Amino acid sequence: MMSREHMQNFIDLTLNALDEADADSFIEILMTREKERIQVMQGDIHLDEGAIKSCIEKETLLMERLEKERGRLFKEMDNLSQSKRAARRYSPKYPFPPMPVFF
Repeated sequence: MMSREHMQNFIDLTLNALDEADADSFIEILMTREKERIQVMQGDIHLDEGAIKSCIEKETLLMERLEKERGRLFKEMDNLSQSKRAARRYSPKYPFPPMPVFF
C-alpha cells in the first residue's frame, strides 16, 4: 500500500513542478520528486493504460520545460562570458578619454 502513496506523491509533485513558474523551485520540486521515484520503483505497482499515458504526457512536458531551462542557462552563461571579456578589454590605465586642450 505504501507504494501507492509514493506513486500519488510522485504524480502530485509532477503536477506541482509543471505549475511552478520559478525555475529554482521547479528544480527543487524535481529533486524531491526523484526521491519519490526511487520509492515507486522499489514497489510493485500496476497502472492501467490511461494512467500510464497520462504519466508519459507529463514526463514529456517536464522534459520540454527542462530543455527551456537549459537553454536559458546557456544564454545566461554566454552573457556572463561576454561581460567578462568586455571587462578584460577595459584598460584601467586610461579610463577616461584625453582632456581637450584649451588655448
